[in-house]
Amino acid sequence: MPLPAFQSLNFDIDKYINPFIPASRLCRLPKPVSRFLGYRDEPRQRIGNIVNWLWSFVGAFCGTALIAGVCKSSATIQSHAPPVIIGSFGAAAILEYHTIESPLAQPRNLILGHFLAALVGISITKLFALLPDARFEDLRWLAGALAVGTSSVVMGATQTVHPPAGATALLAATSPEITALGWYLLALVLLGSTLMLVSACIINNIHRRFPIYWWTPVALSDNHNRRATSGIETVSQAEKEEQFSDAGSRRASRVNTREGVHFEREHEITITAKHIIIPDWLVVNDWERNVLEILRERLKVELDPNSEWTEPSSRHSEATAVSNDEEKAEPPVGIL
Repeated sequence: MPLPAFQSLNFDIDKYINPFIPASRLCRLPKPVSRFLGYRDEPRQRIGNIVNWLWSFVGAFCGTALIAGVCKSSATIQSHAPPVIIGSFGAAAILEYHTIESPLAQPRNLILGHFLAALVGISITKLFALLPDARFEDLRWLAGALAVGTSSVVMGATQTVHPPAGATALLAATSPEITALGWYLLALVLLGSTLMLVSACIINNIHRRFPIYWWTPVALSDNHNRRATSGIETVSQAEKEEQFSDAGSRRASRVNTREGVHFEREHEITITAKHIIIPDWLVVNDWERNVLEILRERLKVELDPNSEWTEPSSRHSEATAVSNDEEKAEPPVGIL
């Protein structure tokens, strides 16, 4: 049974932003610098989970200690009587030093997630603060709940979901110590997020790799007037551009990746170095799409390390060529 129109609505802000985001230039930096910014020109060494646990301990300790130490030693910050450290950074440390390959731990999510959540939390709290003091104190719980819910929507719409940031919004409304900071909380959140990102880039790149990407896992174009080629279309969208027939077959999905366009039948998800193939009936959200792209990138790097940083413009040419070839040919037989 088809979903009502409202339930099937989707919004992808990257469709409007990515054409204006420049492609990565990390490969042009000196190797010692680019390495600590997440660039690799060779296959990554596999490490065991025990080593990962050890580095997560070192990272979480150093990251939180760095933030607390900087805040404690700054007379300007201390003049605002802040807490020793904003509690949400404790949760963020687990993501940034332990689950470093998660889309939720990448720089865009860390920095913008905390900032937007703090902005939402402060704004809602100040609206509630217009009430009489006694009434405001009685309704702090409601302000906190509204701040968390609203920040969840804002982070989702901007593709900056970062779970610990929900605590930032909650604390802005429910903690008198944090509420007293007012708009100054935004500066503290940006400072803390930046310090955590810097320490993560150093510690996480000794034996591991971080970040997996800085803005998005999909290809970015040098031409600001041209849109990136990554994304997932349903068969209904694909049929508007391309007609094909396969007697007795089920409907197929079209998947745009950095390397081109591919058609496949349903019942399996297939990831290769060049394609991501999903069933037509399967709807993936932004987080799931990022995971699929990360897995495809990892497979691609393991098979051909030098291919990861191919110039984006050439990727567009390859993708266009593949797409044009497939428009002329019958779709391949799918995997059942």
